[in-house]
Amino acid sequence: MWDLTPSGIYSKVVTYLQLLEQDLIQSVIIISHLPFINNILHMLCPQEKRKTFATSEIACINFNTTWLSSTLQWQVSPYIIHKHRLNAYDSYYLQKNNSPEDKK
Repeated sequence: MWDLTPSGIYSKVVTYLQLLEQDLIQSVIIISHLPFINNILHMLCPQEKRKTFATSEIACINFNTTWLSSTLQWQVSPYIIHKHRLNAYDSYYLQKNNSPEDKK
């Protein structure tokens, strides 16, 4: 897709998203760079307090062509994903190594 570069024109992408919504497209993934992705977030969800994307961060937006009804559902950084993955691994490891069968 055009204009998904850091200096891209985000209004063109938003217009394209509006056309997709008219065609009843229900899901779209946008992969881009900073600061472009920040500009799209702020254009789609102006009511959200100013958020900044970290490198490799992901977000889910409930998009609606009525500007102020688009809402940010969630935003997750790689740090949180990595931390959760480590916590899940730690829990599995502790469960496995503290099981009654291991103590016999």
